[in-house]
Amino acid sequence: MYGAAVAIDLAARIVLHFRVATFLRYAAFGVGLSGGVKFVVAMGWIYSAWQGIPATHRGTISPARAVLSLFIPFYNVYWALAMNAALCDTLDRILERGKSGRRAPRMLGAAACVVWLGMSALAVALRLQGLAPPVADVVFPAISGSFWFAYMIACDRAREAVAQLGDNATAIGKPRLVPLQETRGPGALAMVAFFVLVVLGLAVWQVLSPGERRAPSTEGPS
Repeated sequence: MYGAAVAIDLAARIVLHFRVATFLRYAAFGVGLSGGVKFVVAMGWIYSAWQGIPATHRGTISPARAVLSLFIPFYNVYWALAMNAALCDTLDRILERGKSGRRAPRMLGAAACVVWLGMSALAVALRLQGLAPPVADVVFPAISGSFWFAYMIACDRAREAVAQLGDNATAIGKPRLVPLQETRGPGALAMVAFFVLVVLGLAVWQVLSPGERRAPSTEGPS
């Protein structure tokens, strides 16, 4: 589903870029639909990935925490990289203990995060400069989505190998947690407070930055 959504998104963006009148409405719908599908599938995949890790080896990263932490602005950039690295490290340690030759794609996961962040920042910078080259609107989302798709497929193979080991303590060994799995992240109250601060900050900025005022007319009455 994720791979299909990436392909549909690319095709729809190409149609929008070339302004193919017959399909413009469908292309706009395709971009919105594919974006929603990619988001839902990605969140479900992350939840499932951590749910597949034996509870003894998750540490403080529950499936719910893995997903919900991605909704915290700014923190989610760090979390996407650190959480996926912790997932791959955990899979690798279980596979190593289980004498399996399969390994998780840690470097591919890191590359997917870096590509996503770099291309997102570059796209925003181009738009702030009033530029909208095809590479930003069409190619960037396709490349970023392809990296994540490749990472998910490769990681699923490692997850399948771990699932074959079962929950046998002898097979999976004792948990060796990374620092991220030993510390608790922001709680629900902290998340709500952060969102409130962001909203209040935007409101204050709007108040202190009034829009342009029209200069008073110097023309006399007609």
